[in-house]
Amino acid sequence: MNWALLKTKWKNIYVMLIFLGMVFSVSAQNNPQKINDKLYPLYIKAYNMHKQAASQPLADSLHQAAIAIGDRYGECFALQVKFLYEYYKPNNFRHFDQSLQAYMDKVLSYGMDRFYFYAVSMKTFYYTREKRYLEGFLYLQEQTKIAESKNNHYGICMLHRMTGVIQHSRGELPQAIASYKKAIDLYKKYGYTRNISREMLAIADCYRLECNYEGVVSAAEEARSYCVTQADRNNVAIYETYGLFMLGRYAEFADRCQYLKNNKQPLDNGYNIINHAFAACSAIYEHRDDDAVKIIDGLADISPAEHYRLYSAYYKFKGNYAKSIEYMKKVIISRFNFSDEVFKHDANAKLDKSINELNVAMDRAQESERLKTLFLQNMSDDLRTPLNAIVGFSRLLTHDDNGLNEDEKKEIAQGIVDNSEVLTTLVNDILDMAEQRSRAANNGDLQTV
Repeated sequence: MNWALLKTKWKNIYVMLIFLGMVFSVSAQNNPQKINDKLYPLYIKAYNMHKQAASQPLADSLHQAAIAIGDRYGECFALQVKFLYEYYKPNNFRHFDQSLQAYMDKVLSYGMDRFYFYAVSMKTFYYTREKRYLEGFLYLQEQTKIAESKNNHYGICMLHRMTGVIQHSRGELPQAIASYKKAIDLYKKYGYTRNISREMLAIADCYRLECNYEGVVSAAEEARSYCVTQADRNNVAIYETYGLFMLGRYAEFADRCQYLKNNKQPLDNGYNIINHAFAACSAIYEHRDDDAVKIIDGLADISPAEHYRLYSAYYKFKGNYAKSIEYMKKVIISRFNFSDEVFKHDANAKLDKSINELNVAMDRAQESERLKTLFLQNMSDDLRTPLNAIVGFSRLLTHDDNGLNEDEKKEIAQGIVDNSEVLTTLVNDILDMAEQRSRAANNGDLQTV
């Protein structure tokens, strides 16, 4: 197929239709993007196909027609469809970045700062998806300076949120929660409360990864008061029901399940794992064991940790506490493996040319600060994992109705001792390295550390 010819054909057709007034008009209330009503159907068609190559000639036609009638929103949203198509293609950073930059330049020229920071978030999502975390952090630092220099409140909020997204993906969960909460505080301060329920869901997901199910329920309950649509409320209810089931609060779980049945809406929370997890919890509660096992096993490759968490909950529901504890141990081990993989990728990642040039240009003091930050990022998860294990085992051991026998209690106590030793070793290593680094700095030889 000759795409160049097809693009020209679409442009000519739609420009002609615009000027002849033959495109169907759409009312403003159904056009939240503020695109010219005559162009809006074309945008909807292009956007709905944005993962397909066929969306590109439609976007080109929209772009040409918008320029012809002076519709700035139509022009920008046409460029959005262009970069979204490139975003979803694998190993496509160069073309995605070029397409995104065209969009960013255009929205800046029109003073559409909110669109600009939406683009920043999409580039950060790309870095996160590809596990190029250091580049993502450096990019956010650069954009934060821009937002602060302009005193752009929305941009500052978004950048805190995206910092949380990277930390969330890296498994730096306490830091991610802190970043999301900072974004929420700023949303409240500057009046962007519509976004709060979304960030509360992200916090709930961090608590899920920490196995802090009380935190999951609490975050979901707080999010509910900020929900605007029924779809928002359903997204929140999914997390709440999951947390209640994992806590063994089965009557409350059943009540929230009934709420979801009474208020059916398509789920749109972006967290596919939690949707599968909720389905598994429902199957367990309804004694549909075959369905539950099928769903849980289906998560084994997608999220080994959630696979183990759900099996732990499954055996707890069945009253098999020894088996439940066995799977909880696997959750802890999987956290170690996740950490190793994340940081291994960072250590071997090849930063693009601009990042390399930036690193070369840094003076010795800046290089020292960067190395310190990188070291802390790598060590943070290793410190938290044994600490979380100690806390988790301690909670289980002190729970009145844990149903553990003496051998199981001894095994858990030994787990606390083992993780305490790991934590002590890590802290000692950090102190030793800090001392070595201090001596090297005093000798003016940071490169040896």
